[in-house]
Amino acid sequence: MAGHITLINPTLGSLVFDGVVRVGFEESARVTQHPIEDGTTITDHVQAEPLPIIIEGAVSQSPWPDSPNALSLNPSIDAVSWLRSSIGVLLTVVSLRDGTFTNMAIQRFSHETTKVTGKRFSVELIQIIIAATGVTIIPPSAPSSFQAGEDVGSQAMTEVGVDESSQAGQAQSIIQAIKGLMS
Repeated sequence: MAGHITLINPTLGSLVFDGVVRVGFEESARVTQHPIEDGTTITDHVQAEPLPIIIEGAVSQSPWPDSPNALSLNPSIDAVSWLRSSIGVLLTVVSLRDGTFTNMAIQRFSHETTKVTGKRFSVELIQIIIAATGVTIIPPSAPSSFQAGEDVGSQAMTEVGVDESSQAGQAQSIIQAIKGLMS
């Protein structure tokens, strides 16, 4: 047995499964399929996927079905079905032996009844990733010294000549300095 599992919603209450046979987790990430440059940090290229948890178990009836206090299978199944069908209902806490998980929603719920196994169920929960939002306040820009409609005068283009002999001399002196360091 996998132990007790509790699904908790602060406004709706909690639902406890005590006949759990298996609990499965699958942590995964989406990794880019495109080449990236050597030395690039890969934080933007690997994104964590929502954590799914699969719970499988059984619901048992009272050992004496004809007893006036016998429990029906339907209330527990109906409770999970209602939680799954209630769009927007977020199970804030799923408490397992492996830990407590928040922001979970029921993605899939299946159940069946057989003569051999009785009422078996499978609940697949998925963790909703809550994005953090932020606001950046940009200070107002400094007032411009330019006044609208102000005549700034005419602007003339001046051609800057390149003295090739000066550049050749600089290159020659750099080469001489490097040779001096190597000897």
